[in-house]
Amino acid sequence: MIPSTLSIDQRLRQWLNHHDWYRIGTGSLGEMWVSTTATKARVAIPHSLENDSEAFDGVINRLSIWSHIEVELLKETVELWDVDVSHFAANITMDEHHGRLTAPLNIVSHLLSGTGKVFRAAAHTSRGPKEVIGSWTAAGDASYHQVHAGFTEYGSYSLPVYVPIGGPVPGADTGTLNLPVPSTRRAITETAAKALDAVYTNIIKPDRAPTKREDIRHLVYEGVSKELVNAIVDLLGTHEADARTTFKWAPSHADLPSSQNLPTRIELPNESRELLETVSKSFKTPDPEPESMDGRITGILMGEDDEVTTVMAARRYGPTKGKNQAKGRSATIEVVHHNIEHQKLDQFFQWMKDGNKVFFTGSVTKSSNRLRVENPSLFTMREGLLNPEGEAEPWAFPPASNDS
Repeated sequence: MIPSTLSIDQRLRQWLNHHDWYRIGTGSLGEMWVSTTATKARVAIPHSLENDSEAFDGVINRLSIWSHIEVELLKETVELWDVDVSHFAANITMDEHHGRLTAPLNIVSHLLSGTGKVFRAAAHTSRGPKEVIGSWTAAGDASYHQVHAGFTEYGSYSLPVYVPIGGPVPGADTGTLNLPVPSTRRAITETAAKALDAVYTNIIKPDRAPTKREDIRHLVYEGVSKELVNAIVDLLGTHEADARTTFKWAPSHADLPSSQNLPTRIELPNESRELLETVSKSFKTPDPEPESMDGRITGILMGEDDEVTTVMAARRYGPTKGKNQAKGRSATIEVVHHNIEHQKLDQFFQWMKDGNKVFFTGSVTKSSNRLRVENPSLFTMREGLLNPEGEAEPWAFPPASNDS
């Protein structure tokens, strides 16, 4: 059976309660349940069916008769009562080789890897919207590891994906109402579905890339990230086969308002692949907050187009937000200046020669294990920025400027 947070006994009893059955008695071997809609309908349910597939099949057969539901459909419904099920499929032309149906491995590999990347991205952004995930976190991957893949259906290469979500959980106590809310695991599938639907609705269907930052922010709010867009690109591969995904939502959450109007089918045409590659480039990591720093110039590197890099033996004081700053952390930081005039460059060399302390602010980024500040908002040696002990007071920095 599919891994679940509920036992098969709990799932069966939830199904019974949801379909107008109720318990009228309990004995040493099990319980007696009767239907409120089918006259004289009663079924004995053993106390435990978890490790007794024969007894479980017998109960399903009896319930099938009274409920007028096909046995296999009823069995699947109970087994997947608290499981969100999605199918990712590629429209692959099957050929017969050596008496077997086959498909090109390069196409199938994109279906598998793309689907995995979609759910890994969704598992991370389900914990909080991110335009660019960047580094995978242990908490996000722990959620991703709750997702299970089934076997592809014969002749179709439709990959089932199962996310066991359990039942609803009690919501916050408001004093008068304590309504149930979705389990935390539901967020994984819901994020994947809403994000894919947002990509289709806002990008694929109108056949255009977002042109405004507000458009990107809206997509991010819906769970879309750079990694998810790239996952769709991978899913579509370099071949000409379209892809699609369907979602069948766990019945255990069917009565919750948030379960209404969730996406059930999303088309992913291959012709949108190049557009999505372009859109992916619009998702950018936001610049970190500006920091206040001080230090001495240890080297000056000349680049092209009047670009100058001053290598700083510096101390970092964190975001420039007030007096209560730490003493600073030592770091080597490359500060990149553009369009530097000769007079300013001469000044840099003089500061380096004299060992003067320079005060600067900017957003610190990391690339290839090197810290950089691009276009500092302040880079100056100025008296009046020292406390009585002769230490830098980064909170005393003047408003951002490029003057000296």
